[in-house]
Amino acid sequence: MELEKIIHRLEILEQNNRLLSQDNARLSQRCDQLEKASVLLKDRNEISNLMSKYMLLHAAFRDEEIIEL
Repeated sequence: MELEKIIHRLEILEQNNRLLSQDNARLSQRCDQLEKASVLLKDRNEISNLMSKYMLLHAAFRDEEIIEL
C-alpha cells in the first residue's frame, strides 16, 4: 500500500514536470517573440526620429546639415 502511494506521487511529479517543461518552452518562445518585437519598435523609432530631423533641417533650408545624417 505504501509503495503504491509512492509510485502514484512519482507519477504526479513526472506529470507536473512535463507540464512545467511545456510551460517553459511556451514562455521561452513568447520571450523570443517579444524581443523581436522590441527590436523592430526600436528600429522604427530610430527611423522615425531620423526622418523628423531630416524634415526639420529641410524645412529650415539647412540642407547642408542633412548630408551629415
